[in-house]
Amino acid sequence: MEMLRNDTWVPIYFAVEQEELLSVYEESKSVSQVLSSSSALQVMLGLVMGNGFQMVTGETQSQPISNSAIVTMEGQLRGRGEPEELPTVVIVAHYDSAGAAPWLAFGADSNGSGVAVLLEIMRLFHRLYRDPLSQPRYNLLFSLTGAGKFSYYGSKRWIEEHLDHLESSPLHENVAFVLCLDTLANGDTLHIHASRPPQEGTAQWDFIRDLESVIKLPQFQGVDVSLIHKKINLGEDILAWEHEQFSLRRIPAFTVSHLSSHQLGLKSSILDTRSQVDTEKLRRNTHVLLEALARFLYKEPMKAIPEDFLIFQGEMEVDGSRLTATLDWLVAQPRAAQLLGEKHPLLITMETLFRRYLRDTKRHVFRPDESDPEFVFYDQLKQTMTSHRVKPPVFDLFMAFLIAGYLALTHQAVQSFGPLYRYACLVARQKRK
Repeated sequence: MEMLRNDTWVPIYFAVEQEELLSVYEESKSVSQVLSSSSALQVMLGLVMGNGFQMVTGETQSQPISNSAIVTMEGQLRGRGEPEELPTVVIVAHYDSAGAAPWLAFGADSNGSGVAVLLEIMRLFHRLYRDPLSQPRYNLLFSLTGAGKFSYYGSKRWIEEHLDHLESSPLHENVAFVLCLDTLANGDTLHIHASRPPQEGTAQWDFIRDLESVIKLPQFQGVDVSLIHKKINLGEDILAWEHEQFSLRRIPAFTVSHLSSHQLGLKSSILDTRSQVDTEKLRRNTHVLLEALARFLYKEPMKAIPEDFLIFQGEMEVDGSRLTATLDWLVAQPRAAQLLGEKHPLLITMETLFRRYLRDTKRHVFRPDESDPEFVFYDQLKQTMTSHRVKPPVFDLFMAFLIAGYLALTHQAVQSFGPLYRYACLVARQKRK
């Protein structure tokens, strides 16, 4: 992530480690070591006679991608009663990844884990909402947003679409709170990031209290909850957390993450791979959030049952194998926003899942303003590089001197051939006498 903050004046290429690449590296390293530890004469000989490698790519200069698209999906579960009159809980996660090399940005934890948790919450609450007897008096609105690594652009445009362009919208009405899911596959502390501290008696306050009561259960020993208040810094080009886009429009929102700070490198790192994810902690964190949501949504019915009762158990338990499979599917391809066109198979599958479990599913396609875009995507993100074994430039100079000397000697020999021939003839005649 540190590389993304700095300007570079030379091209930097990343490659997956291979045997051939290691061979080139080891040979270059050995030549460098010999030159640094040898005598002056050996260094001079090495500079003249040694081997080097020249890396060449035949691709053209990177060009801006025209008509780039950012896709955001939404769908909802309607509660018991008139949907327009019920409060709505919004659950959001961005699905794209980022890194210094976009083709190597798989984003297993950030934010593959957030997407996996959202899809599991969606699946299990679908089973509760489809039965009128178990429907709470809340709507659940789910959204998977694009370009999260570009100041949560997909969320920004999605909010604008609802608040500025639609006469009737779930975000227009009574929003209880927006829960943003981000990096949840590690750690033992769930950090709740908020732009302003929730006031006692608000829906946000009640949910946090429910979350704190859940982690006190024996099944979740070792899990902690931390509330982190950070004001929105409008001077920064990129917002810290996704909930800030909602807070800017005065919609109550917060982000749940195992990261204590947005500045940690994991949020935009090519090292955020599948091997770095703890699937058991992902399953546990999913279960904690599900139980806390259930306690909030079913507040009145929950008063009549024991405090240690778990709703999501038995047939309703969190499916760890499904979470693992979802995460494997997400990290099977890089998810940098530049690579995800509006017809990408990943987005088509996500939309299929939304239509399977949710109602009123919509796909929003947003495009940056051509006259004043907030960001520009470039092509040529994946190139083929060829390594050529070459001699150093001094070798060409050495060979030029060598050839020039050879030609000079040859020229001198040709010039001296006449006198030498006459002398040979004179010696031969004297021997015959």
